[in-house]
Amino acid sequence: MKDLKIAVLQIDSNQKDIKGNLGKIIRRVEGAAKEGANLMVCCELGLSAFLLSRDEYVEVAQTIPGPATEEVGAAAKKANAYVIFGLPEKDGEDIYNSLAVMGPGGNLVKRYRKAHLWLTENQTFVKGNELCIFDTEFGKIGSTICYDIMYPEFIRAIAAKGAGVITHSTGMVTTEDCDKFGWDPEFYNAFVRTRAWENQVYIPSSNRCGNDLFLYFLANSCVATPWGSLAGKLG
Repeated sequence: MKDLKIAVLQIDSNQKDIKGNLGKIIRRVEGAAKEGANLMVCCELGLSAFLLSRDEYVEVAQTIPGPATEEVGAAAKKANAYVIFGLPEKDGEDIYNSLAVMGPGGNLVKRYRKAHLWLTENQTFVKGNELCIFDTEFGKIGSTICYDIMYPEFIRAIAAKGAGVITHSTGMVTTEDCDKFGWDPEFYNAFVRTRAWENQVYIPSSNRCGNDLFLYFLANSCVATPWGSLAGKLG
């Protein structure tokens, strides 16, 4: 089995700037390729950033496959890597909070639709109803989005199907004044480490950085090991 080298791609997305955000993702892919990474994970809704209304998501939502997956697929092929990125997906009248998994051949390997919607997300997105697991030359890999990781049984179900790596694309947020609300930013890495240890898997977790609207993103993307430690963490 080939050795797997993982990169978490941390970006600051701009609202509805599909072209600009695509450029950020592709530049991160190119940078990670120079370091020899062959699995690259980007954040939740990295293509669009978080938006205020369903109408705004409808405006920028993409088909899968579609132009965005073609561009990221071309970058994945050039990098000879698997690249996972988040985007709002349209399918008929429905909008999903989705991931596209692009393969080293530039092809769409898998699509995943977020199964656990947070707070008012169900006013915008339709809930997904399938696990995301795909075969690679490195073994089985599973993928999740944000709030999914709060459900131990969901992560366990993916691990039970043989995934040794479970990716996590997220948009974990805080407030400008964390202490005022009693929200410890360490909870994010703690959840990732706990799920990795519980299931004896690696979990690369890509979070957004920066801020928009009233949201302040925690950043701190990381790779957790089966021992509950962090193999790496960004600021």
